Amino acid sequence: MTCVFKRGASICQQPASPECETWGVGAGFCAKHIDYVRARLNSTNKSAPWSEEPLTKPVAGEHSDYIEDYIKLYALMLDKTRCRELMTALGSEILGGYKERANAGDGDARFSRANNRETEQNYVRLSRVLEYYEGLCWFPTTHRVYTGSLTSENYVQSIALGYMPKDAGAGARHGEYSHRLQWHIVMRLVTNGFEVAFHKDVWRHSPFDMFTTLGSEWAMERGIWGVVFDNGSGLAYDNPAVLNMELCGNFKWQASKAEDDGKKWRSQNKLLAINATRRSGKRLAIFEYGKQLYKTDYSATDRSGDGLAEAGLEMELIGLLQKWKKLGRPAHGLTNQIANEKGNRILNEIAHQAWFKFGLQTKPNTYLQENNEPNAMLLVGDKPMTLQLVSPRVQASCAMLNTADYKYVETRGAMPRQ
Repeated sequence: MTCVFKRGASICQQPASPECETWGVGAGFCAKHIDYVRARLNSTNKSAPWSEEPLTKPVAGEHSDYIEDYIKLYALMLDKTRCRELMTALGSEILGGYKERANAGDGDARFSRANNRETEQNYVRLSRVLEYYEGLCWFPTTHRVYTGSLTSENYVQSIALGYMPKDAGAGARHGEYSHRLQWHIVMRLVTNGFEVAFHKDVWRHSPFDMFTTLGSEWAMERGIWGVVFDNGSGLAYDNPAVLNMELCGNFKWQASKAEDDGKKWRSQNKLLAINATRRSGKRLAIFEYGKQLYKTDYSATDRSGDGLAEAGLEMELIGLLQKWKKLGRPAHGLTNQIANEKGNRILNEIAHQAWFKFGLQTKPNTYLQENNEPNAMLLVGDKPMTLQLVSPRVQASCAMLNTADYKYVETRGAMPRQ
């Protein structure tokens, strides 16, 4: 197989190293690019182009084992074919849940219909399914919902606390569940299909251990999360937008043969594809509506004076609407309150018009905004995670799967019995 390393239009044509055959990540890297990625992930010069990174092998240190695992994860995210295989396995299990439900009442609780979708036999709440598998790997059931931009430091620190990102306020192309799907792919591979804590012949750490370590000061200094899982310029699944948009059927990054393969894969994963298309489609429609209002209802002078640029409108508008859905929409006209919170009058007015245009509704008393982070919120009743709570979970995740019985709790999905 051929090395999957690529930077822009530059694609390696060398054979993958034989050691990659044991990784299970797909093709893997050639020997040169294993060293190349190792050097980059060890470098604290996050802004340097890859071409300027040293190719010398770093000196072994206390984090060397993590680097070796992150090299494998990066190779996995760059191999679309292997990632798609692992997502197809998820889709097959969801379909199996349908069949079990049809044959035995509710069947497997993780795949039960949502209470408000009783008439839709083939509906399953994806967040509930993903949460079940995350629970097996000791991720907490406490989730942070993001409704806008966080500082890089705050975002990565939330990873150290074990919060699986749910980007309700991310742009339409990014996808609300993209990072969770990336990590489902990781978990499914590393645990050998959720059979063991981690495959110790290949991996040095459990999925939860690798995840939370990405939020450590050491990993933050090297920007490893951004390289492996949040590369906005990436052309594979290291870029969450590519994963989401291909689930939506947009294969503009592909050659014709690859596009045909992608469409075939998408047809085999209709549940994941429909979920991504429904969520992204609505967000894109809201953004296009807001952009039109921005251009037609406000003069250039108004726009420049209010400080809202068109480039930032998508995330700001979607994020504000998501916040209103979770926390409650203020009465129209309270521009000063919203201006102080979100920054400008135009955004507030466009958001109110979009709210009524798309028939959005509030779910009262469900979420609370965090005191120290205006763009993050937790479910009412959820206990915030701390490093003291994370530590025993990391230790347990390296020893065994969390196979405790699960029950369904409305608004929280499948969670372990206390």
